[in-house]
Amino acid sequence: NVSPTATLLQYLRKPEIGLFGTKSSCNSGICGACTVLFSYKDHDSNTIIIPVDSCQLPLIYCHGSSIQTIENSNRNPLKQKLSKIQEIFVQNNGAQCGYCLPGLIMSTTALYQQKQSQGCPNPKAVDIEEILTGHTCRCTAYRPIHENCHNPLNVLCEILPRMRSKQIRSISSIVGEIESKSEIGALLTSMGAVYERIIQKNISDESETQNQTGRLIMSVIIPVKRASEIFADSVLISRRKDNHYPIMLVTMTANINKKQNEIIEIIPNIKQNDGYLGIKVNDVNINNSIGMTFIDSQHDKEFKQQCVPLISTNFENIPNIVKDSSISSFKSQSSSNITSSLSINIQPQSITSLNGVLPSYYFDFEQVNQLKETTLSPDSIQLPQLIGASIGNRNLTSHATGHTIYTIDVPIPPRTLYSSLILSTVPHAIIKSINIQNALKIKGVIDICTASDIPGKNSHTGICMDTQIFADKEVLCVHQPVGLVLAETQEAADCGASSIKIEYEILPSVLTMEEAYQKREWLSDYQGKDDDTHVILIEGEAKVGGQDHWYSELQNCLVIPHDGTVDVYSSTQNPSKVQTDASGCLGIPRARVTCRVQALGGGFGGKQDRPCIFATAAAIGAWKTGRPVRLSLNRSVDQKVHGGRHPMWMRYAVVVAGKRKDRMKYTEKLRQKRNQGKYEWLDARIVALDAEIIAKGGYAHDVTGPILFKTVFQLQSVYTIPNIHVTGRAAKTHHNPNTAFRGFGAPQSCAFIEMLMDHVSDVIGVDGTYLRTNIMNKVGDPILTGSLVSHKQGEYIIRVLWNEILKSSDYQRREAQIAQFNSTNGILRRGIAIIPMKNGSLFEDDFMNQAEALVHVLPDGSVEVAHSGIEMGQGLNTKMAQIAATVLGIDISYIHILTTNTETCSNTQPTAASSGTDINGGAIQLACQRIVESLAPLRTKHPDKSWPDLCTIAYFSRQNMSGQAHFILPTINWQWSTKTGYTAFYYGFGVAVSEVEIDVLTGEYRIIRTDLIEDAGKCLNPILDTGQVEGGFMQGVGWLTSEEIEYDQHSGQMLSNAQTYAVPHSRDVPYELHTTIAKGLECKENIGGFKSKTTAESPVLLGVSVLMALRHAINSARLERGLGPMRHNITPLTIERIKLAIDGSGEHFDERNEQIYPQQFNIGQQEEIEEGIRYNPIR
Repeated sequence: NVSPTATLLQYLRKPEIGLFGTKSSCNSGICGACTVLFSYKDHDSNTIIIPVDSCQLPLIYCHGSSIQTIENSNRNPLKQKLSKIQEIFVQNNGAQCGYCLPGLIMSTTALYQQKQSQGCPNPKAVDIEEILTGHTCRCTAYRPIHENCHNPLNVLCEILPRMRSKQIRSISSIVGEIESKSEIGALLTSMGAVYERIIQKNISDESETQNQTGRLIMSVIIPVKRASEIFADSVLISRRKDNHYPIMLVTMTANINKKQNEIIEIIPNIKQNDGYLGIKVNDVNINNSIGMTFIDSQHDKEFKQQCVPLISTNFENIPNIVKDSSISSFKSQSSSNITSSLSINIQPQSITSLNGVLPSYYFDFEQVNQLKETTLSPDSIQLPQLIGASIGNRNLTSHATGHTIYTIDVPIPPRTLYSSLILSTVPHAIIKSINIQNALKIKGVIDICTASDIPGKNSHTGICMDTQIFADKEVLCVHQPVGLVLAETQEAADCGASSIKIEYEILPSVLTMEEAYQKREWLSDYQGKDDDTHVILIEGEAKVGGQDHWYSELQNCLVIPHDGTVDVYSSTQNPSKVQTDASGCLGIPRARVTCRVQALGGGFGGKQDRPCIFATAAAIGAWKTGRPVRLSLNRSVDQKVHGGRHPMWMRYAVVVAGKRKDRMKYTEKLRQKRNQGKYEWLDARIVALDAEIIAKGGYAHDVTGPILFKTVFQLQSVYTIPNIHVTGRAAKTHHNPNTAFRGFGAPQSCAFIEMLMDHVSDVIGVDGTYLRTNIMNKVGDPILTGSLVSHKQGEYIIRVLWNEILKSSDYQRREAQIAQFNSTNGILRRGIAIIPMKNGSLFEDDFMNQAEALVHVLPDGSVEVAHSGIEMGQGLNTKMAQIAATVLGIDISYIHILTTNTETCSNTQPTAASSGTDINGGAIQLACQRIVESLAPLRTKHPDKSWPDLCTIAYFSRQNMSGQAHFILPTINWQWSTKTGYTAFYYGFGVAVSEVEIDVLTGEYRIIRTDLIEDAGKCLNPILDTGQVEGGFMQGVGWLTSEEIEYDQHSGQMLSNAQTYAVPHSRDVPYELHTTIAKGLECKENIGGFKSKTTAESPVLLGVSVLMALRHAINSARLERGLGPMRHNITPLTIERIKLAIDGSGEHFDERNEQIYPQQFNIGQQEEIEEGIRYNPIR
């Protein structure tokens, strides 16, 4: 009794089957978390083993096959025996949150089993790389090896891995791809693939061929010719290097007559596979056969003259269905460039000399990737004590065996109901009626909850409590929850939610920051220091896009009512907030609600406040029915309702000064000299900055206010700007509220100030590195908050790190080499950039900087530790175990960290703002110190006893072996009334150097090398901090380059989905990555973290280095075209935007926004000081 639509994943995760090690995440064949091994017999009775994505494999397809999941080798969670592959992952700290690890291990296992059956026990680097392309890991930076082989007919082998993962290709069919007109189908047909079919009736109308009913595929033919007879090449453009929906695919084949060194003139058709052009652009397949005559085409110019018009004509015929204007413009601009790219290899003389290998000047993403070099260099790494030791994540063994229990894996009790959210379909409207009758008729649907069913408050989440659980009377955004369907199965609940009809009265809506700015629709605003500086030299603006958290474990919860109380299992970073909101909506005391948190499959801020939406909704369902309720979102719904990183828009005006009196009289001359590498300014400084920052908040506050606060007060970064005025405003739009995201506003400020620095350096004609160095903080300099740079806050550290990485990265030599490379290469451009970063840690509100810990020592010596923090892959529990073992003076193997819940540790603060180690570590220290004090007399009396023996004696002596502690940080000296003081408990610093290479024909790029150095104070755990630095860096890279959240401009509907949203994959990481944890730095104020500093959020800011390097490469290409530097700054800097910026086309990449007013450069009396020239501004 199997449903034909049921997948293998759904079957494996049924409660009665219970194979929860196979994870559910994207349900689109993108992430690889659900990978299992599929074994079957071929026609020769050989056993074939392939990895497959179980979310895409129909259950009925598995008949007669064997399925192996991560639990197959060891289904007993108490006997976690590791296979060799699992052992390697554990020993090398191969994961963080661990949610993706079982799938990755299954793919690796399949590879080794296949190779062993072929007599090749050691897979090649290219084999390992291929399996990684089918897996997405949000936590780490991948460590892949790139390799590919080229030959005249290897186009399929080169391009297919970039389109689909091996797991998906293993279960796909050639006919299916051709018939569905997918991008793979376009590639196959360009190679001449055809199939024969039997049709039951005569068909006179060709349109009837779209209906496949009654047809039987008999055979598939892909013609293969000798290398001397045919040449094939292709260009695939996508926002990441592999396993992503292509923006554009062009393939070209041609017949070759090597004896006459010519491409033969043939009138082609599909079967002949000669001169066939296949173009795939956003779901539009153009299958026009083109006859091409290129006889004796000895020169590229002549070749283009004959080929470009043919291809351009086909591009003009492609329907313009792309709603994003940048992609549409990119498509029209790229036709001749793609032809040029293909023509490099398809010309007769190139073919003659090619011999199966691409020329060295051709842009090749598939070259071998070097192993990343990681430098770990804190002073304490060699010390035997636990503090400073590189101890891997203690949960890795359970991750690798599939036995880790995440919230989505918690077994459901009997009579549990499944639920599905009812979402609005319009951005702003009055709800006139909700018709639920159709839903109630569906088999399995039990009940439906709306705002009228809430017994308590219809509000939750965020600081202002202005977000409704269910929309009541008025809808304020598209995808806003309106109600909840409860059913016996998830399928029935989803079907019921989609069948509900809501009648609306449409109201005007605001969908963009620009609209909100014009209408002055604000949620909140913040202002930094104002020194009455209104003189303008340079004006500009910059925009940074949003970002989806893309955590592996989706939002989910399980609410169980019993005995007048409620247990809430929630995938959250903020258990006490879930407890508070659930009790509030039910109208019961908080003590009757317990929030329990299992392991988190990633969080990144997305599970700080937004889980309250789902926990309260499920709690209402449980309250109404008296039955347990599980609410788990699929990827599509999760993306639509939970919010993400705040898009922001900055407008700014900058005053720049230098020692030359005629500094602004010869702007054009300065530019010319700058282009020649000559600089006029001897002491360039930014002396004044006036900026206005607009954040897209959504229809409610959530945590937009604090995020904007941090963006405003960190805009200055590590630079000294004596006169500065920054205003921040939160735009109210009819979208779901954006929310906390790793970095909490700091990444936006870092991107803004670095784009501004490049703008200034381009205009005045000085080197950007020189300008940054010249105005970098020194002790005694003023900062935006009214305080001074001091040794206490450690701002001096940035110059130490800056000088160190300039040497270790060999920056100056490489910069000169890149300039030489760019002057001689026609297709490729390289860029290099160095950027510093500063990030405040801990909460600016003192009441949030507190934590609790409870420690129990048992008679056998084992120790139970409970604390307020949440482990979500960052290694918090490992660090807490290190601290506990160190204070108790015992081996770390005795320490067992309990899962967090509001019963053992109440009044928890969110594990956010990089606070986890510092406040929870302090609480554990205090609790353990009390136990040490209690056991001190016994230690003195029995000095030779082992720890277990001593604990046994203590138990029978009735000694207190438990410790409870409440820890608070010292007050942060911030005064709201005067806007002065410090906005963080301490600041972390870092520097990044990145080198990139772009293809000027297509806009594609690769990161050649990145050097990172991070200030971790006195590092607690180098291997964990290194993982945080690298993973955070790649999250920043994705935000600024490939991850774009797209909306319909009219309806406000989100267009991005799992297939189109481009989280970085293994081939997107730098080919070389050097990571250094700085030596010899201590954070003396951080007593809770043993003088360490957190590395949880600040590394995201280092991703800005890739953005700036791309801009430098783009400017090099623009200079060759007679264009000036980029002025209008927009991220993500996708390949489409890179291409448009190079060509100077599109409204966002002209120079109209640059304004220079030398006649207004009268900013008052000059004042000579030791550090240079400073000006006293006048009104």
